Amino acid sequence: MAACVLNAPPDAVAQKVPGLSGSVSQSPVQRDGADSAAKSAAYDSSSSTFSVPARTVGVFVQPG
Repeated sequence: MAACVLNAPPDAVAQKVPGLSGSVSQSPVQRDGADSAAKSAAYDSSSSTFSVPARTVGVFVQPG
């Protein structure tokens, strides 16, 4: 599974995905990239919520 969370507005966004479970991590390409804002995108498994900074795309992957 891959998920992209596009956040164009000037404020951070939290996007809840009901029913999503298991391990989700930031894409290795984004995690190891040079963009510090993109690197701060995160997933909270306890609430099934993606957090993405302003004007950033968060790319996440789930093994499987």
